[in-house]
Amino acid sequence: MLIEGHTEKIRLYGIDCPEKNQPFGQRAKQLASNLVFGKDVNLDRVGIDRYGRTIGRVYIEGKSLNEELIRAGLAWHYKQYSSDSNLAVLEREARLQKKGLWVDPQPLPPWEFRKAKRGASSSGGDPQFSLNALRSAEAVAFRGNTKSKVFHRAGCKQFNCRNCTAEFASREAAISVGYRVCGVCRP
Repeated sequence: MLIEGHTEKIRLYGIDCPEKNQPFGQRAKQLASNLVFGKDVNLDRVGIDRYGRTIGRVYIEGKSLNEELIRAGLAWHYKQYSSDSNLAVLEREARLQKKGLWVDPQPLPPWEFRKAKRGASSSGGDPQFSLNALRSAEAVAFRGNTKSKVFHRAGCKQFNCRNCTAEFASREAAISVGYRVCGVCRP
C-alpha cells in the first residue's frame, strides 16, 4: 500500500486469508486487489507485527476490506489475535451459507498450512507430506494440478502428479475455485 509517498506492507487485523498455494488464496488476493486498486483508502492502524508490518483495518468508501473478505468466505476470523465479535459473526454466516472456502467442509486454515511448511523445511522433509500428516484424519478425495487447474479423484493415474498439490474434500470445492474436471477419471 502506498502511504504518504512510500510503500508499506499491511497485515489485515483480525483475519487470515488462505496462502497463495491454498484453495481460494488467489481468489482472496484478487478480491482484495479489486476492492482497493487505484482507490483512496483509509487505514485504521492497530499495531505492528513481528515482521514490521502495520496491522490495521482498511476501509474503502466506508466498507471494511477485512470484513468484506470474511463475508465473501475468503478469510478466517483470526481468533488467536482478535476478539472482534463482528468478524466472528461474519465468519459464521459465510460458513452457514457455504461461501468461498466454506464449500469445503474442513478447509485447512492458513496458520496450519504455514506451520506444516515450516516443519517440513526445518526438518528437510517434504512439505506436502507434512500437510498430509496434518490432515490425516481427513481423507483427500480430490487433488488439483495447480498449474493446469485440472482436478483428479483418488485412484486416477494423475492423482499424485508433481503439481497436484491442491487438495479438496469434494468435487464442488474444486469446481468452486476454478478447477476443471479431468478428462480421464471424470470425477
